[in-house]
Amino acid sequence: MAKKDFITSIGNTPIAARQATYAEKDAYGNDIESTYATKTELSGKADASDIPSTYVESASVSGSTLTLTPNSGNAVTFTANTGSWASDDFPVIPVSVTVTIDGQEYDTVKIGSRRWMAMNLDYRFEAGGALIPVGETVVTDTPAAWYYDNEKSTYGIDGEYKCGLLYNWAAAKYLDDNQATLLPAGWRVPSENDWRALFTEIGGSGPNGNKLKALDNSITSSWPSGWNGTDDYGFGVIPHGFYSDAFQSFGTEGDFWSITPSGAGYAMYAAFDDDYGAGLDYESTNHGFAIRLVKDEL
Repeated sequence: MAKKDFITSIGNTPIAARQATYAEKDAYGNDIESTYATKTELSGKADASDIPSTYVESASVSGSTLTLTPNSGNAVTFTANTGSWASDDFPVIPVSVTVTIDGQEYDTVKIGSRRWMAMNLDYRFEAGGALIPVGETVVTDTPAAWYYDNEKSTYGIDGEYKCGLLYNWAAAKYLDDNQATLLPAGWRVPSENDWRALFTEIGGSGPNGNKLKALDNSITSSWPSGWNGTDDYGFGVIPHGFYSDAFQSFGTEGDFWSITPSGAGYAMYAAFDDDYGAGLDYESTNHGFAIRLVKDEL
């Protein structure tokens, strides 16, 4: 989970804390080590109105028991070490918010005023009355997608590497144009401006992009040591490669479409690689890139 998905204050009382390292789960369920506040020092009890609604749907306190119910998932209960819930030790609570598309559940993360999918899309949808072709040679501007090396069992979202599908831009555009019927409410394919806002939120592109990249040992130990991901926000970009008449750059590059065109036959995309970090560029719409959906969330 991202730092911004952790409770950092209750009401107007900030969490005064010693910092401690503890095991945390990334978007794929792997243990990662992160440093967060793990001790709250509060002057009194809290009621439901004290918990920021951005992170927790409801809360209740009964003597030594604090129960927090997140926007999605099961409630979490904490018991004070001694006495009533006040200034004893409590963990800071990660709230898992997921979105389900075509039966597949995806972790998400809130960064700034947007909520992003924290996993690559793996969704074969209908376009023009038929499912988009997967793994086939297609006519230009026809929505299509590929699994890396045409191996769903290895590279699909439920496979060993959890890469999802690589879509051509026609597929990305069709999905965005038909978001009202194909996607959960509010979700869309990101624009160039969405990606720029994301980079601004983390301090810029270039080497700052490493903050959005998965740790080198995430999912598999085979990512190159030069991937340099720190995964500060739980965004978890992996080097899933791309398709352009052949499958390329698995293990060293991960690219994502924007919905913004850039001249005839080209569109903007977000590029993550092992030496630069991340940034925006444009490429032929025939390329197969991954998709991360986004929605506004103030």
